[in-house]
Amino acid sequence: MHSITKISKNGTYLQVIWDDGKESKFNYMWLRDNCPTAHDKDSRHRMFNILDVSENINPKNIILIVMVN
Repeated sequence: MHSITKISKNGTYLQVIWDDGKESKFNYMWLRDNCPTAHDKDSRHRMFNILDVSENINPKNIILIVMVN
């Protein structure tokens, strides 16, 4: 399993650099739409209207949680 070496905010996406040098880009709108807190835990119904989200959405901060087995 690969680990993250760097995370950075860009204009419209979050850039993740992996330990193998590969890069992933996660659009802020996609992240908001797929955030676990965006859906009701029981019904899985979206708790907001995606059309009401600003096109200028971006994260206030980034938190990386490291899980160790």
